[in-house]
Amino acid sequence: MTTSSIDDESLSALFRRAEAEREAIESSSPTSADYGKRVSAAVTLYERVQSAITSLSVFSRNETIDDVPTTSLPLLSVEWRLAELETARWEGIDRRLALRRARECYARFLDLVDAYGIVVSPYDALLDRFRSLPDGFSVVGAVAGADRRDAKIRAFKAERELRVRRDEASRRVRECEEEDGDEGLRGFYLAELEVGIHSSFNGVDAINRELQLLSHAPPTTTTSEEQDDDSTRLDQPLANSGPLLSRTGKPLQPFTLVNSRADRSRAVFRQGHNLPTMSVDEYLAEERKRGGILDSDAGADAGQRRKGGLGGGGDDGVDEDAATYKARAWDDFKDDNPRGSGNTLNMG
Repeated sequence: MTTSSIDDESLSALFRRAEAEREAIESSSPTSADYGKRVSAAVTLYERVQSAITSLSVFSRNETIDDVPTTSLPLLSVEWRLAELETARWEGIDRRLALRRARECYARFLDLVDAYGIVVSPYDALLDRFRSLPDGFSVVGAVAGADRRDAKIRAFKAERELRVRRDEASRRVRECEEEDGDEGLRGFYLAELEVGIHSSFNGVDAINRELQLLSHAPPTTTTSEEQDDDSTRLDQPLANSGPLLSRTGKPLQPFTLVNSRADRSRAVFRQGHNLPTMSVDEYLAEERKRGGILDSDAGADAGQRRKGGLGGGGDDGVDEDAATYKARAWDDFKDDNPRGSGNTLNMG
């Protein structure tokens, strides 16, 4: 394994850039605006690293893990990192295609570390199952419910143990003396690869389950007619004319009432200025134009017409009410004083 110092420096610098970008992505939120772009940029960096590894023949199938220099051990994880980043890609790419690429990256990583004898029990049996049926691979396999739960618990404990071992190796690297630095660093890189092997099988399992779900999903592609259809737009332009309220009082257009035109002008481009506005006078004028508001003169004429339409003067209703009250009083008196109740002694 011979490389020039310039090529070695270029490859190591490129790998450090890719690692720094990946660590920044892991510490950021997936909902951030630039998350998708950063993932794509990190994928590009790792692809360049992998291309340089292949062109420089950094690894050979005729070597053992002891023949690999300590500085080259982290490069064994490039395909694993690529697979993790591919599974995080959602924007501007076919999700099924990204998942299949991630599964291929996992397969290449597992083949590489297996060639160096790093894949040991119980992961060697998982690797055989994955190679025989990559599309249907599952970490737990076809087992009953209780056994499946126990297998998941064992896998979780194994992953936790691997990560504890990796963190312990990292702590020793930071605390070890100068003469033991290379040995401690080598132990950390190998522990990191063990975590990668475990995570790869879990990653393939998750990919196959997601691909199975996506196989039942409707296609997401749209035709040109659907793309040109304005009825699906959420940002429809507001109508410049027409009534503001329906006959039942429901708003037909968004509007904001302001005290005056000057207030509206001062509020332009300030916080909350996102809807068309109008003054109270403009609103009343608009409603009067469409007949939603009656003037006082028109209201008086309409009331006079209603009185005339009832066919009589204004005193007819009062006389009718007085006669009704008088009749009710007479009925009450007759109820309280029945006939003959005042002549009980038969006098007169």
